[in-house]
Amino acid sequence: MNEKSGPRPPRHLHSVQPVGLAARARAEGAAAHGDVAVYDQDGAVVVLLRGTIDIGQAQELEEAGGYAIEKQIPILVDVRHVEMIDSVGISFLVRVAASIRSHGRTITLCGPAPLVEEMLSVAGAAPLFTWVEGRPGPSGMATP
Repeated sequence: MNEKSGPRPPRHLHSVQPVGLAARARAEGAAAHGDVAVYDQDGAVVVLLRGTIDIGQAQELEEAGGYAIEKQIPILVDVRHVEMIDSVGISFLVRVAASIRSHGRTITLCGPAPLVEEMLSVAGAAPLFTWVEGRPGPSGMATP
């Protein structure tokens, strides 16, 4: 937190094609895109990852991780709509988890996301995370 300007407001970090359009773009031969958003909801920081998470989202992942760690409240990373994740995305998850665990906090991943779960397992990082299925939206209804 910067004392001069106060806490940074949550914000959408990278705007790209909505989920569903990324799959269509790939089918048409276009490069798939990813999306990173971070916001506060119900006493937690939510980091929403969608589409292809790779080097193209490195800066947005860094900003989201910094914001989430700075808030000092629980972190939920929603990975249900991740279509592909490379070492940059896995490294982001592991670094955030390691950082907050060193301060006695936990990170929760919202699934199902078999690809992400498999990648974390192969990397030996699965024990750093708690998994939940689905998550409620602001109205209490399940989010898509």
